[in-house]
Amino acid sequence: VEERKVSLGGLLFNSTSSYSNSFAMKLSAVYCATNQISNSVAMLPINIVRYDQDEKRPISHPVWKILNVAPDKKYNHFNIWKQAIESVILQGNAYFLIERDERLNVKSLNYINADFVQPMMQEDGSVKYLVTGFNRAVESSEIIHLWMHVDENFNGISLLRYAYNTLSSAADTEKTSNNFFKGGAGLNGVLKASATLTNDQKKQIRTSWLEAFTNGGNGVAVLPQGVDYQSVSVNPKDAQLLESQEFNIVQIARFFNISPIKLFQLDEVSYSSMESTELYYLSDTIIPYVTLVEEERHRK
Repeated sequence: VEERKVSLGGLLFNSTSSYSNSFAMKLSAVYCATNQISNSVAMLPINIVRYDQDEKRPISHPVWKILNVAPDKKYNHFNIWKQAIESVILQGNAYFLIERDERLNVKSLNYINADFVQPMMQEDGSVKYLVTGFNRAVESSEIIHLWMHVDENFNGISLLRYAYNTLSSAADTEKTSNNFFKGGAGLNGVLKASATLTNDQKKQIRTSWLEAFTNGGNGVAVLPQGVDYQSVSVNPKDAQLLESQEFNIVQIARFFNISPIKLFQLDEVSYSSMESTELYYLSDTIIPYVTLVEEERHRK
């Protein structure tokens, strides 16, 4: 957790954030963006081409089946590339071990969890990889390594690390919203009595109130004569809770380089805006990931 205190649009968050990396995918905007991007890339077919001078010509090749049908024994084409793109977004890296036969033809691409691989920069500028279960460093030529941002040790940097503060605020907003409705939609306050009450009377009134507004109560409390309720809570509008949630969606969309419309932020949406959103999604969101995968496969 991160020690901080943020005031966002009138909503004051706790000094200790409830956000953690494992919580990120529970945020609807993060899940939606990650799911859409990984699905879009995984659904694309992979064509094998031969470069003839300045043009590319599609050809038939045995590696086509490995890339498009069964990359390894555990996954199909969609599963393995969806998992890889999700890993690039959420962990910063995605790895495949290239298995070859005695003639160095590719037999399979074995997906490896990014937690089990550690890149190592060599003095000559090359990279080798420590892979859990291997008794040797794996050469770069044997590994497909996908990343969007990388540090000085050639270890990929996840998008979540850049978006940490935004996701922390979003997590706090989500938690505040849940607590608001769990607590009887914000019915926090004091009961004022015009006469002196005994301790037993106070307990009885408090118990009756809690039964009405928590644990599935019907929301109707009957107060004795001379007892009035005075709210000390802030309603969602005054706390700008809904506005904060909308602001968080826009902020998350910026980090994912995706339109808020694709995250179902549908305020003032028209047919023309939907059309331009899809074109933007293709050119600015999907094509960079497709290019990343294509160039690394081609290089290895």
